Amino acid sequence: MNRVDLYVSTLNSDNTKKCYRRDIIAMLDFVDKKEENINIADMLVWKESLSNQSSATIARKIAAVKMYFRFLHMNKIIEDDQWMQMLRTRNQLAHDYDGTFAAEKFTEIINVYYPLFVKLQKNVEKYYKE
Repeated sequence: MNRVDLYVSTLNSDNTKKCYRRDIIAMLDFVDKKEENINIADMLVWKESLSNQSSATIARKIAAVKMYFRFLHMNKIIEDDQWMQMLRTRNQLAHDYDGTFAAEKFTEIINVYYPLFVKLQKNVEKYYKE
């Protein structure tokens, strides 16, 4: 069983299974990379390619892909993703009311996450240079 089918098998609704499978495969075909090699710039370009579709369709496709990657990471099919860790840290920071967690994560934010954004900026710029 391939990764997409493995993920889809965890869903309940037959209609959701059909739509999510189609959406995930379409994204993988568009990006034309294995999941572990897809980066945030690839995802932004893919998302931009959806702009001619309805907002409900775009939201479903993004949800399908987001849940698929979350499944891959949670089941350790893909590991060591700094972007996923950054999102977890960001979610925790939203509930850090006294600043202690932010103080703990400051060095990581500056030394790991900030360089990721700089790299992302450079990767994305090549798609939008005139």
